[in-house]
Amino acid sequence: MPHAEHCDAVVVGAGFAGLYMLHRLRRVGLSARGFEAGSNVGGTWYWNRYPGARCDVESMQYSYSFDEELQQEWRWTELFASQPEILRYAGHVADRFDLRRDIQFDTPYCLIQECSRAAARLPHQNAPVAPLRRPAPTRSDARRRR
Repeated sequence: MPHAEHCDAVVVGAGFAGLYMLHRLRRVGLSARGFEAGSNVGGTWYWNRYPGARCDVESMQYSYSFDEELQQEWRWTELFASQPEILRYAGHVADRFDLRRDIQFDTPYCLIQECSRAAARLPHQNAPVAPLRRPAPTRSDARRRR
């Protein structure tokens, strides 16, 4: 298994949550390794590149608040940022905090699953944001179908 066995934590995905988790783990003195199926950071904003893609909340909502200097140096160009700008911001954050050095990109999904299983044996882990299987229906789901 690639590099996961020699770290304190495994982070699955290099989207906004994964980037923050890597940064946070380093800040508390833990070693971590990230695994990403894509070729770059950005998560949803890496994969969803259709024409006109943009966020439906104000761009500032995508700004990390853990670092005042980061907040001051980045300027959003639109109130509701487009996909390319959000992706540039994710890349800027990854570069500014040198997060890419701990992320293995282009990792096949089967290896990510293997790393997730190995992470269960590590003292700290970041579960994938999306479930690996469909969740069971809830009572409110059944009421909506009536």
